[in-house]
Amino acid sequence: MVSSRDETLPPPPEKPEPDECCGSGCVPCILDLYEDRLQAWRERVAAIRARRRGDEC
Repeated sequence: MVSSRDETLPPPPEKPEPDECCGSGCVPCILDLYEDRLQAWRERVAAIRARRRGDEC
């Protein structure tokens, strides 16, 4: 069984280049999708770190 200590952090999502947004108000915009993925990544990283802290006890 792999302990939380051995669990690697996922890489952050790739940020879109400034010219990837067309500026026409797409719903959802590529920048909105990036923000959603970034938030999900932050939550995953926080959960892994919390599990790691729990393993230290």
